[in-house]
Amino acid sequence: MWRVLFGLLALAILRAEDVDGLVARIKALASKETPSARADTLERLSRLLDGHGPGLARRDGLPASNIEVERLVEQVEHGGDDPATYFALAMVIREHELSAGLDNPSIRSRIALLDLDELLNPVLMRLDGARVRLADYRRKPVLLAFWATWCVPCRQELPLLSGYASQHAVQGLTVLGFALDAPDDDLRKVQQVARSLSFPVGLLANSSVPGYGRIWRIPVNFTIDRKGRLIDNGWNEKQPTWTAERLERIVTPLLNAPT
Repeated sequence: MWRVLFGLLALAILRAEDVDGLVARIKALASKETPSARADTLERLSRLLDGHGPGLARRDGLPASNIEVERLVEQVEHGGDDPATYFALAMVIREHELSAGLDNPSIRSRIALLDLDELLNPVLMRLDGARVRLADYRRKPVLLAFWATWCVPCRQELPLLSGYASQHAVQGLTVLGFALDAPDDDLRKVQQVARSLSFPVGLLANSSVPGYGRIWRIPVNFTIDRKGRLIDNGWNEKQPTWTAERLERIVTPLLNAPT
């Protein structure tokens, strides 16, 4: 259920073959691990597929060179196969695109877990620099709106959404808006619009979310209920712009629904 939710919140159809391929790869790598590392891998995989994060534990101060990381991997291999250290090293290897440790199945399985987490739980950036992890909005009705300053229908619906979001915030409604304007050219325009809105705004300058594809039409909106079910799929709407009548008909009934 949550797998479908997060894919749709990323504004494209979740590529099931990518998810299934990663899951199969993780399980295959886990079969080559020691029992303790295998149990950790499968537990993190289960958490991801149940809609939770994989339990990341970043460690500051780890080296970021191939030689130093390779040395640390060897130390872990000969020191008890600590899963948490493997995970921290996998984060460094993936972030810095290192080649060290890639012959170790525990490292490779955790890199694949990180890939799967990015696919299922994308992170978007708000204008204030805060990272929006869509998985943080479970058990809340969520309305995700994508727009641009040059999009006339978008600009017409934003004040309506802002007023509605403010009116129903106490009921847990979360509205997130992301602009597709180019950051170098139009950031000030986006900031000016954002100051007039009651909900947070982010910038998605390249019109895509990793692993999900391109946002090819705006305005486009998605509405999710407290149980993670897609209630309104913007790709299917012939008239995608919000009106007061559509908000009352689609979103309002979700606000008092049980989790």
